[in-house]
Amino acid sequence: MSTLVVLGNGFDLACGLKSSYSAFFDKRYNNEEFEKNWGIFLNSSVDYIQYFSEENIKKWNFWDFIFGFRVYDPFLISMLPGKFSNMHFFKSINDHIPLNVLSSSSIGNNSNETWQDIEEVLSTISKSIANESGVIHSNVVKSIKEYISNGKVNCSFLAEKREQTMILFLSKLYILKFKNDALFPLNLKNKGFLNRFLLHELRQFEIIFTEYLIEEVNKVNKDYIIKANELLRQILTEVELNEDYDVKLLNFNYTTPFYNNDSFYVQNIHGTLKNNNTIFGIDNHNAEPSLKNFTKTYRILEMSIDRLSFVDAINNKNIGRIKFYGHSLGKADYSYFQSIFDGINLYESDVVLEFFYSNYDPEIDEKTNLTNRIFDLISEYGKTLDNKDHGKNIVHKLVLENRVIIKEI
Repeated sequence: MSTLVVLGNGFDLACGLKSSYSAFFDKRYNNEEFEKNWGIFLNSSVDYIQYFSEENIKKWNFWDFIFGFRVYDPFLISMLPGKFSNMHFFKSINDHIPLNVLSSSSIGNNSNETWQDIEEVLSTISKSIANESGVIHSNVVKSIKEYISNGKVNCSFLAEKREQTMILFLSKLYILKFKNDALFPLNLKNKGFLNRFLLHELRQFEIIFTEYLIEEVNKVNKDYIIKANELLRQILTEVELNEDYDVKLLNFNYTTPFYNNDSFYVQNIHGTLKNNNTIFGIDNHNAEPSLKNFTKTYRILEMSIDRLSFVDAINNKNIGRIKFYGHSLGKADYSYFQSIFDGINLYESDVVLEFFYSNYDPEIDEKTNLTNRIFDLISEYGKTLDNKDHGKNIVHKLVLENRVIIKEI
């Protein structure tokens, strides 16, 4: 028999690494440099777009605009250092960006939030702006064309002032960054030019995050590696820790705390800090064709990330248990779980799913939260089964057969 272990960001957090998005955002946005470089823009009541100099704007990124600001009215922009609750900017353009996730008070209020929240934002924004048939996409293209021709943007055709803010920012950002870049020419006849720009900005944002996380790992490197290996030993049984037992790890983190351990094979499915190929992305499940470049599947291919061990793991007919720790089980990674469950024939097999959790905050009911996520994940998977009755019954079947186990460690 063999065991597959799936690790998410909660694993690194439990080992003392500041790998949460709230910690990353706090470091990036809650500092003097951010305030200095963006102070005029954040507080100006005039045509603030003119205050973006080429030197200044190249330090920042379109995704900084999304994650770093919130807008209450056209001339009042407040910094949002790692907190997303009541983001009225997105509410104001809800007709085009139904970003309910950002108006939820559950996001950004504590360091235990998961990366699925960020990836859901990425998904919604990409669908709204990069979707070539969408309203916002056409408005951005129109404003960029006008900026090229006239050196300014007339957004009078937009009824929503806050939408103007985003489009003005995106337009000038595009022009300032790439007007003299021979490798990235402005080709307005090509419909994909805006998508390429957003992907370029996403890659730069990934590099920024990689640099942040490398710095954090270096701060706690020895202690982090010790804690990671100790926590893994708590997840595995004595039998599984035997060198002759087949254990494979699917690590959704970018860190490599087990690189000196030859007892099992580890796959960092979204790249590693060491190889500088970390990726963010949206799930391939139900993704629109125009957004394929933003999917994790496409980005893995693009970045040439090794995935042979993933294929080997999910096609391993000897798997007896799959163990999860620290993963949100959210929509952003649904395609991976579908592949895993298909590979083991979850409904008909005897494979046991074990979900581990740790309680670090007495005010958070981790077990109930995890139980809800497990129920949602397996129920969603059930919808893909050819036998619809099996699909509706799959959670009940697994529970009766004692094949879903939740443990605290």
